[in-house]
Amino acid sequence: ETASVTVKYYDATGAEVFTSGHTIEVDDVLSVYMPDVSGVSAGEYSMVISSSQPVAASSTFGDIDSRASYSGFDAGAQSWFIPGIYDNYYAYYSEVYAQNVSGALVDMTLSIYAPGSSTAVYTNTKNDVPANASVLWSQAGLAELDNNIAYSARVSSTGDIVALTNIYGSGTTAKQLYSFNGFSSGGKKFYTPVLMKNYYGWNAAIAIQNTSMSIASVTVSYSTG
Repeated sequence: ETASVTVKYYDATGAEVFTSGHTIEVDDVLSVYMPDVSGVSAGEYSMVISSSQPVAASSTFGDIDSRASYSGFDAGAQSWFIPGIYDNYYAYYSEVYAQNVSGALVDMTLSIYAPGSSTAVYTNTKNDVPANASVLWSQAGLAELDNNIAYSARVSSTGDIVALTNIYGSGTTAKQLYSFNGFSSGGKKFYTPVLMKNYYGWNAAIAIQNTSMSIASVTVSYSTG
């Protein structure tokens, strides 16, 4: 059926700065291009999309020479896992965003782990984050993180949140920008449909994080399809 959609924008204080209503026909797409949203001034915001019918949402961002995208979240959790965290990992860096979707003030904590260790090398807490607001942790320049080491992270909260990670390059890799959703839970089997080794110059890597409280034995099986 036709969907009635409400889009609400929130600033870092959790204040609602703008609301717009839309109608989406069956199988149609609503495109919201931020420079055309006159009710929102320049800055960084979080969004809540409400609909009378099931919808899917994704966000794309970037500048003149780079783009990245991630999927919207349809549910929050009190813990999120991030398999790839970098502070000058061969000129790559990361940053973690988390949004409060609980409806009340929450405390959010980012914990970063070195390979092979269950003890956090870095921990930081954002206290009293307002409902619907987002916070940012940047890993660039953290004294606790070493260069060229791939870390992992966990974002925990006193209420439901959602979390994602951006990865960007510097120097000769400056135009590269990536984004991916955090994982609210792990699983015992995952499928990765695209892996490349020198495929017309393209290569791939997989970051696997143990989300359990026990040591995990992991097997990676490759198939040509």
